[in-house]
Amino acid sequence: MIRCLLLFFPLLSLLLCPALAADNAVAPQLRRLSVARSVGTETLRYPSNLARFYQERQFQLAWSDGRQLFATAEELLAVIPAAAGEGLDPRNYHLAALNDRSRLFRTAPTPQLAAELDLLLSDAFMTLASHYLNGCIVPAQVDAAWHIPREEADPLRMLKQALDSGRIRDSLQALLPPDPAYAALRSAWQDLQLVAAVGGWPQLTFKPPLRPGASGAEVMALRQRLVASGDLPVAEGEGESFDASLEAAVWRFQNRHGLVADRIVGPQTLAALNVSAADRARQLAVNLERWRWLPRSFGERHLRVNLPAFHLELIEKGEWILDMRVIVGRQVRQTPAFVGRMTYLVLNPYWEVPPNLAVLDLLPKIQADIGYLAKNGIAVFNRPGGTQLNPATIDWQQLGTGNFPYHLRQDPGPKNALGRVKFMFPNRYRVYLHDTSTPKLFEREQRTFSSGCIRIEKPYELATYLLKNSLAVSPAALEEVLQDAVNKTVPLPASLPVYLLYFTAWVEADGTLNYRPDFYQRNQRLDLALQHFRAAEFPELLSQSHKTLLE
Repeated sequence: MIRCLLLFFPLLSLLLCPALAADNAVAPQLRRLSVARSVGTETLRYPSNLARFYQERQFQLAWSDGRQLFATAEELLAVIPAAAGEGLDPRNYHLAALNDRSRLFRTAPTPQLAAELDLLLSDAFMTLASHYLNGCIVPAQVDAAWHIPREEADPLRMLKQALDSGRIRDSLQALLPPDPAYAALRSAWQDLQLVAAVGGWPQLTFKPPLRPGASGAEVMALRQRLVASGDLPVAEGEGESFDASLEAAVWRFQNRHGLVADRIVGPQTLAALNVSAADRARQLAVNLERWRWLPRSFGERHLRVNLPAFHLELIEKGEWILDMRVIVGRQVRQTPAFVGRMTYLVLNPYWEVPPNLAVLDLLPKIQADIGYLAKNGIAVFNRPGGTQLNPATIDWQQLGTGNFPYHLRQDPGPKNALGRVKFMFPNRYRVYLHDTSTPKLFEREQRTFSSGCIRIEKPYELATYLLKNSLAVSPAALEEVLQDAVNKTVPLPASLPVYLLYFTAWVEADGTLNYRPDFYQRNQRLDLALQHFRAAEFPELLSQSHKTLLE
């Protein structure tokens, strides 16, 4: 009788606690699978994290009780398709395998199926969380000029926190860039994906230029093209006359594409009009990925320079304080993307000419006319900080690459290449902001004229703002100090972060979607890498994710 009771009570406990029975049966499966690198045909991206996670849990399930999925699992299964709305491929998060296994699990759960499903869900969450926080591409693999540290990612910690909170969707959404500019660009990308999915916009086949006053079928085609991209109201899509409303639409298109806004459809404007909706969508996806590479906070007060936009903006507490045009590095001397911290200004700076510029840029001018040095206030030294030499004693014709043992320095003054103010945020690239002696170049649309540093349009306004609480030089005394032409280093009352960024597409506060040429050719490698992760588009998932985001 006692023996029967001893056999009966364990059986009764299993009957009364089926979850315990399931867990006991699943634990060996989890133990075995948690040290594997794949589940079926699915490769696990975080095998070491999974092994640690389940070991800490003593190989207990996280997403189900062995018989029924928890609400957190159902939520993650619903959230994964919404990754398509971020420009990411849901298939990278075990979408098909999870759908298949979850469908089987709901009708016929087994310990093996429960263990496989649990591991795939955990791995999917960690992968998606990492991609939302850091992007899915490692910047150094596709862009050698991008040097901005990403957020510290701890996928296992993110998984535990999400499971503890029970709020899977909210936990993932909180990892995305919080800047409204990201959300606006994402919305534009989703809209453009849907346009591309139904065929995009018409291609224009006429020979440029097409000018105001023209008429005919070419004008009708131009109208339809501008309606498709939202540059011309739908109500004005008919007609064969290049009238004032069409002029305004062409001007709007040119402005938001960084073209010369002359209202004439010349070769460059026609080429921009004929970039397909699918190609523009890929351009936006590339820039969404760059947003995910950035820190989630730029700082309460910071300065941003978008290189392709040739534009600088100073932001404080979410307000735009200053903005101005800039000039950036030439193709052969590209300005990198990085973050620094501005700590001081140099008023009436000397220009210590870098050796490569001395040889490549200045030496040919000196060889043509030795008077070039005196005319431009350039002194010659035997080394940086060394003894000043008489230029007339040097045989300049014998010098060249690999044979230039001198250092050139330009004195402060109106001809100084750095202008009157230099803004310093020490970095290993020797890049800084500065004034310029050639302000007319700011009138050009594409401003790639520097040797890597950034020339700014309004140096005095920026210096005045940065020195408003300075004890060294008051804003009122700034002009006087500059007129003295005496070199002076001035510490800032408070340092501020400086972000040099590379965005070829963005949405302005008024909703205007802007594109810029990829003049440093940094988009292509990133686009190819993203296509490796995103082998096909998902218009049906996009519609679903649009709805999810609105909810």
